[in-house]
Amino acid sequence: MTVRARLLVIVVGVALVPLALSGLGAMQVHQRAYDDKLRELHQTRAEAGAMRAQQFLDRAVESLQLLVGSTIRWSELSDEERHGALALVYQQTPDIAMATLLDGRGQGIGEAVFRHVDDDGKGPYAAHPAATMEALSAFAQHIPFAAALHKGGAFGKSFRADAGAAPILPLALSTAGPRGERWVVAVGLSLRALCARLSAGGGETQTLLVDETGAPLCGAGRVDAPEMLTARAKLGNGWEVVSQQARATAFAASRDLERQSLLLIALSLVVALTAGLLLARRIIRPVRVLTDGAVELGRGNFRQRLHLPGTDELARLGAAFDQMSDEVEKRDVELQRFNAELQQRVDERTRELKEAQAQLLQSQKIAAVSSLGAGIAHEINNPLTSVLGFAQILKMRAGRDKRPDDEKALVLIESEAQRIKQIVQTLLTFSQGYAGEGFTELDANQVLELAVKQVPLGDVQVVRELAAELPQIVGNPAQLQEAIIQLLKNAVTAMKGRGKLTLRTTRAEGLVTVEVADTGKGIAPEVLPKIFDPFFTTKDDWRGEGLGLTLVHRIVEQHHGRIRANSVVGQGSTFTLTLPAATRRAHLL
Repeated sequence: MTVRARLLVIVVGVALVPLALSGLGAMQVHQRAYDDKLRELHQTRAEAGAMRAQQFLDRAVESLQLLVGSTIRWSELSDEERHGALALVYQQTPDIAMATLLDGRGQGIGEAVFRHVDDDGKGPYAAHPAATMEALSAFAQHIPFAAALHKGGAFGKSFRADAGAAPILPLALSTAGPRGERWVVAVGLSLRALCARLSAGGGETQTLLVDETGAPLCGAGRVDAPEMLTARAKLGNGWEVVSQQARATAFAASRDLERQSLLLIALSLVVALTAGLLLARRIIRPVRVLTDGAVELGRGNFRQRLHLPGTDELARLGAAFDQMSDEVEKRDVELQRFNAELQQRVDERTRELKEAQAQLLQSQKIAAVSSLGAGIAHEINNPLTSVLGFAQILKMRAGRDKRPDDEKALVLIESEAQRIKQIVQTLLTFSQGYAGEGFTELDANQVLELAVKQVPLGDVQVVRELAAELPQIVGNPAQLQEAIIQLLKNAVTAMKGRGKLTLRTTRAEGLVTVEVADTGKGIAPEVLPKIFDPFFTTKDDWRGEGLGLTLVHRIVEQHHGRIRANSVVGQGSTFTLTLPAATRRAHLL
């Protein structure tokens, strides 16, 4: 074999074979990882859909159990009042298509409540799905009457009364009737909203809800078709959420990568052969000259001169290589140091971006609650005032007529109505913007001291570490005090009235920080990212609205500041408010 052929074999073997093997191996690893990730994504989507479906069913049961089982005393109501109470059950959620009341023998009591198909959509039931007489008949046949009497509540078998309409899921709950008899309140839950949520944002992916027999309830298509990539997640009642996508579409990117990899390997073969030929041509000529010179030297011709291009090039190759190695080592050290600095900067920037993203997401959540809360509050406030007023009047009458049971129930109604009123007021507070209103230059230490005086501390030891000569901040004193008071109350609650409460203020370049640290039970790491979410609470005995820290976050945001929470379970929690100083008017969000 000639030197040229050997060089070609070496170039192809050294350059191409490892490249081809590594490329094919990397391609296979990538394909497996891609396929596994794709299946994981579909499984995650199916599990998320199952969780949404289970939450839909659980909320339906929870919203009706208290109202049906204990709040409404059906046997004590007149026929007209029972119909009104049934309408109240019907209006608990717009997903209810029909509601009816059955006696202990399964006979209907009064008329069922539903929105007729001829309704013009402007009545009180406009948000509910319309129902035909055929739907009511099918609903009556599917009510789990016996199971509700036995278990207290049960779901029936879903059905479709009309072609193209969303499936109806019967739900029956037992309640106390006259003379120890058990009555049953049955509602038909329309799955239209659940189906819409499951199918939203699917793109080329289908999300189906199937019953225990495998029949689709939401979505269209054949389940477990061989041409589909399918993932399943079960619900507690035997239903399943199925996420599926055509395999040709799902694995299109992986197949494209395979073709591109093979094309690159073929291109690399051409490049390697061309490079081998050029390399052989550049090496064979000086080697031939060296060979001829060696032969002449062997013959004793000591005057032989090679006259190679670039005098003594081969003799100086080792020295040049050593010199090159030294230079490469120096460059490598510099490159490693540069990479370490770059990685540190990237990590810092990534952390800052994540914090900013988290702050933005939290602000969006609170803004959504503010927008939604304003509408809900105005809609609830008027009927709530009527409910509260009538409850107070009835309570006075019950006390006057010496009906202690009724008076006790009305006291409970009044108490719960007052609680709803407080929640409504808090929601209205969220919807009211106050950024810039009543703002003035403030001393953070003074605001902190005024807030401490308004909180009952009990046996809590207060440690003050307040920085002197803090720069002024700009804000609404009442709002900032309200935010700090909420943090102080939370700290006292976490310490159960005893422990050490540290209040600390510091200054940085253009910023003022206020810290409230307690030695309470702390917050679990998995809970910590959620504490500013609306209606979320870590308290064991939940009596408030779950909006305290959300309100604090909104106040700080309106002051162009930032709030952070750090906590160690069993050691305590620290809340840090960072506000821009008046001199710079910085904006941290």
